[in-house]
Amino acid sequence: MDLVEDHFKEIHSVKEYAELLHVTPKTLNQYTRRAVDMSAKQFIINRSILEIKRCLSTKEMSIGEISDELGFSEQTNMTKFFKKYTGMAPSTFLEERC
Repeated sequence: MDLVEDHFKEIHSVKEYAELLHVTPKTLNQYTRRAVDMSAKQFIINRSILEIKRCLSTKEMSIGEISDELGFSEQTNMTKFFKKYTGMAPSTFLEERC
């Protein structure tokens, strides 16, 4: 959990976190399920979504700047990611927050 908090902006895969911990992705997933009752992948996704929402809520950065800050290669990739897991586009989230 601490590794995700420290590296979620640049590391997005369970495999990379497992390598940092010197365990297999399967083992990491088992530990994560026991600790937080979700898969390691879902834990990483949830942290990223939380940060996107936080950044959008503060209105200090544009969607493009947030995308760059969180390590997405393109703004459209972040938009698709956000929409896939929240059911709404970042711009819709912004509109609903106002």
